[in-house]
Amino acid sequence: MHVLITRPEPDAAALRAQLEALGYQVTVEPLLKIEHLPIANDVLAGIAGLIVTSRNGLRALAASAALDAARELPLIAVGPGTAQLARELGFERIIAGSSTADALVPVIIETCREVYGTLAHLRGEDVASDLRGALGARGIEVRKVVGSRPMPAPPWRRRPGSFWPPAGSMPSS
Repeated sequence: MHVLITRPEPDAAALRAQLEALGYQVTVEPLLKIEHLPIANDVLAGIAGLIVTSRNGLRALAASAALDAARELPLIAVGPGTAQLARELGFERIIAGSSTADALVPVIIETCREVYGTLAHLRGEDVASDLRGALGARGIEVRKVVGSRPMPAPPWRRRPGSFWPPAGSMPSS
């Protein structure tokens, strides 16, 4: 079986390796590329904890001067993959959710019994869930920190051995 992966790099490479280890033929053709945005050194001033709902946000943080200050904070990660990347970046106080931002809300509420103050939400430019609104309704102040944005990937190109059959080899209708 041939599997087409359309997620952005570098996450596509890890998924590709997992699928190839299971015996699948895999082609990676990302639909998006991720642009990491600069994160100012002082963005975490006055922050009591960090919510991370994007590995790409963590990658942007890793390239910023704010990383050292961020490592001192407790970190609430959206899921195990994001928590693992945080550990690799030197974070020590990590709480991992179950992989969705909506499921993270009760985890954050529970954590705020021990962490008092404004939280920073390190996220992508486009998000599916309004954590700031959900937590604000419960009296938890959240500051948005955008670390990445999706951009269209370069157009697909046919390559030898790619997912797409050679031009002219498909029957016409």
